[in-house]
Amino acid sequence: MKVLYDTILKATYTGRPNRFVVTLDLNGESVLAHLPNPGRMWELLFTGVTMYIVPHDKPDAKTKYRVVGIERDGVVIMLDTNYSNDVAQHLIENKLIPGWEEWRVVRREYTVKLHGTSSRFDLLLTNDKGDEFLLEVKSCTLFSKTGAMFPDAITERGRKHLLHLKELQNEGYHTGVLFLVQWDRAQWFLPDYHTDLEFARTFKEVAPSLDWKAVAVTWDESFTMPTVTRECSYPNSILDTEAHDSGVYVMVMHLDHDLDLEIGSKGMMHFKAGYYMYVGSAKANLTKRIERHKRKRK
Repeated sequence: MKVLYDTILKATYTGRPNRFVVTLDLNGESVLAHLPNPGRMWELLFTGVTMYIVPHDKPDAKTKYRVVGIERDGVVIMLDTNYSNDVAQHLIENKLIPGWEEWRVVRREYTVKLHGTSSRFDLLLTNDKGDEFLLEVKSCTLFSKTGAMFPDAITERGRKHLLHLKELQNEGYHTGVLFLVQWDRAQWFLPDYHTDLEFARTFKEVAPSLDWKAVAVTWDESFTMPTVTRECSYPNSILDTEAHDSGVYVMVMHLDHDLDLEIGSKGMMHFKAGYYMYVGSAKANLTKRIERHKRKRK
């Protein structure tokens, strides 16, 4: 079984200065590490959690280390998206994905041009009959106890990929998506309509015509290639009732210093430093309502 890294170290997460850098405590020393996963990962990045890092293989890198994984509830989670295509190829070629046993990988980073638009797909598959299968690979790190959702940040690029896959399918190509759910306890999968409603709506529209799967995989501290725990179910009926731009919302705001503000007819009010919560509802246009709340000038 292939081991992905030569030297793996454990460190403790202390902060995230920006999307691609985290601060860690490594044996009492504060170090910086590159985070190759730009997702929000709010459900994973808590102060004190264990992270897995490797020495950076680029001598001119701005950080000495690179993050490859994290722990949640004692379970090892893969964060290094650089290896997503390698993992997908390993699972496909070893016939570990239910229903895809006939396929094998023939090319990586395959570009297709249709009606003047070019798209590059992660893998090109084929079978003994010579059929071609264009496959996109996504790493999913947003999950609850038994469920998983994608994405954890708005992805217009991902939505356009779905539309292009459907268009290619209509032109006679075999197309699909493989979601690598990095959580072996996941039993079901859905597009995250809370985070990216447009992606969820697009996914709901195109999913019936695509050959797609979400598989929960199991990792250990050695970061050898994972095994498939199960194929996740798709409770799509939930999208019919929940994927709407409406609902009840809670906004959490942080004030880092005392402040006097003029609040409409209430006049000048004094706010102490701390956290404030605003609860509201919208029967329609929830996204625009929240965007208006966030504007500094109205």
